[in-house]
Amino acid sequence: MKINGKKIDKPSAEICVIPRETGDIVFKAEAVLDFTEFDKLCPEPEMKRQKNVKTGSVKMIKGKDYEQLVEEHATARMNYMIIKSLESTDGLEWDNIDISKPETWSNYEDELQESGLSMAEINMIVNIVLVANSLDDRKYKEARERFLASQSKKA
Repeated sequence: MKINGKKIDKPSAEICVIPRETGDIVFKAEAVLDFTEFDKLCPEPEMKRQKNVKTGSVKMIKGKDYEQLVEEHATARMNYMIIKSLESTDGLEWDNIDISKPETWSNYEDELQESGLSMAEINMIVNIVLVANSLDDRKYKEARERFLASQSKKA
């Protein structure tokens, strides 16, 4: 797709700089535009089905197991998004995380903490991931103001 003959750019990256006396640590987060890999590794949980012998109808049953699976799926998706977004950070290497192994994704927080980052710093890193993967009010207002300014120049 193009708009006015131009391809749509991917969203801009968000940067988090953690100050250190030995040199600042820079984390870069880019929006995850494709969750195909995630969907293959973690398919959405399905509700149990119960067939009524008399009517032949199928009833979907939500139970505690299903609700827990949905919650675990959402957590896995968030963990995947954090790890995938941070892949754009130059030189970032995980010791205990393998993107092809969903059971390792939840290790990101422990690994960041073990590397010497405080919880406040980890929260800042996660926040840039969330900002990179969403359209917050600041981005929307800035884009709208640029658009309106360009329209007034045309008039």
